[in-house]
Amino acid sequence: MEVMESLFSNLRSVTLRLKKGLHTPNPANPKVPMWTLEDLDQISAGSQYNIDLANKHLDIHPRGYTGVRFKNLARENPPPEIKESIEFTDPKDFPTN
Repeated sequence: MEVMESLFSNLRSVTLRLKKGLHTPNPANPKVPMWTLEDLDQISAGSQYNIDLANKHLDIHPRGYTGVRFKNLARENPPPEIKESIEFTDPKDFPTN
């Protein structure tokens, strides 16, 4: 069974994708980029609504909103690339029945 990696589990990939969109032409209007830094500085209306709701209803959420804090990842340096490696096993280590 293959496990699918979550889209947002790789912070480096997301950060690089956001930075790339700053220079990629918008298909609907190629004279402007996909988004600007100022666009990404704004938290989405849905996220802001959920934060406000959690902070308002302290009877349900006693500590208020405790989720991930918003920040513009396009303004951050991407984390270093993770190098994956495997250890080769000598075929003699396996039984030859």
